[in-house]
Amino acid sequence: MNKCRFAGWVAVVSVFLLPLVAFAGGFGVNEQGAKASGMANAFAAQADDPTAVYFNPAGIVQLEGTQVTVGASPVIPGATFESNTNDPAVRNTSPGDTTNLDNKVVTVPNAYLTQKLNDRWSFGFATYSNFGLETNWPDDWEGRFIIGGTKAELTTLSVNPVLAFKPWERVSISMGPVMQYLDVDLRKSQFAGALGETNAKFTGDDVGWGWNAAILLWLTEDIKFGAAYRSEVSHRIHGQLTFEDDIPLAGLDDTGFTANFKTPANAYMGLAWTYGPLTLEFDLQWTDWSSYEELKAEFNNPVGGQNELIVEEDWHDAWAYRFGAQFAVTEYLDVRAGIAYDESPIPSKSVSPRIPGGDRWIYAVGLGGNYKGFGADLAYQYIDAESVDMGSNGGDDSPVPGAPLEGKFKDVDAHIIAFNLSYRF
Repeated sequence: MNKCRFAGWVAVVSVFLLPLVAFAGGFGVNEQGAKASGMANAFAAQADDPTAVYFNPAGIVQLEGTQVTVGASPVIPGATFESNTNDPAVRNTSPGDTTNLDNKVVTVPNAYLTQKLNDRWSFGFATYSNFGLETNWPDDWEGRFIIGGTKAELTTLSVNPVLAFKPWERVSISMGPVMQYLDVDLRKSQFAGALGETNAKFTGDDVGWGWNAAILLWLTEDIKFGAAYRSEVSHRIHGQLTFEDDIPLAGLDDTGFTANFKTPANAYMGLAWTYGPLTLEFDLQWTDWSSYEELKAEFNNPVGGQNELIVEEDWHDAWAYRFGAQFAVTEYLDVRAGIAYDESPIPSKSVSPRIPGGDRWIYAVGLGGNYKGFGADLAYQYIDAESVDMGSNGGDDSPVPGAPLEGKFKDVDAHIIAFNLSYRF
């Protein structure tokens, strides 16, 4: 009976999610569980609910029986571009004119299942979306000629089974494969000189493979150290470039393209201390953003006389610093809070409307309740990102040849509400 129930939950979790993702710093998404979200995602050492499959799968040896949780994190992003441009080739603008990001709600879903096999072995399964972005700008704004200038959407959906093994009383290790689906949708206006302009859309997808591994150490009865590593995933995207209006005289015809793309490796390290009803945790997160060197597409047929499109990115590795706390008010109720600082990986020359904003602070609060096997977690995060300047970097990513676009992305923030419902068999 338990095996049948277990297999059924695997099937349900496998098909539960649609790949919707959120506006994020870089294009990483850390909102993978409401309990962790309530502590600003400082969870690599606690790792004591099914979302540990993402944060530190070695922690699932702590979970008894069969446990399942499903959740989502609706996100409301916001940003404003303040122009320094006054060039009729781009749009009749004046310094100080502003354009607002479309702040529609996007959602980050997650689902997890864990099964304790015996005293030493546990199995976990997860589906989540840990890389993605969605930004939408007006079709007529001055930055519309930049790649992704009207819409930039990157969607991932990962499937991640893991096995955790406890060789000694105070040591647990884990490893598992990751299958990642990636879908991209970039839109812009294409300048065609005296012939006007048309809307261009790059779309494509791919499936790639990676892996994750983790360790959890009980340094004392009250202090735990956790570390987890998730590999990069390489993708070979086969896609289509389509134009709303083909303009053959300008060489603007629909064509296929190929592009190489990587979602970067990252690592979590955390130290948690429990004293009675209080738990405190401090985490570090490193992301290998330097693997993102350029945005490049090779066309099957020339477009505007060009065989490829290249936008230099040259991102750099970045660190995040997270601190979270949980207090057990009663046997059935926990309260949480946290604060985090995320470094931006984007150099000043690569700032664009695809991912506006710089370094960011995250402020979080949360609640958790449980009763007779049922659990519910709720969290709120406010993300406040630094304003950043943008200047035209020329080449294929300039708005119009010879027409520089300059300004500042400001008031960049996001509101996130995370919730998870859980059950323990």
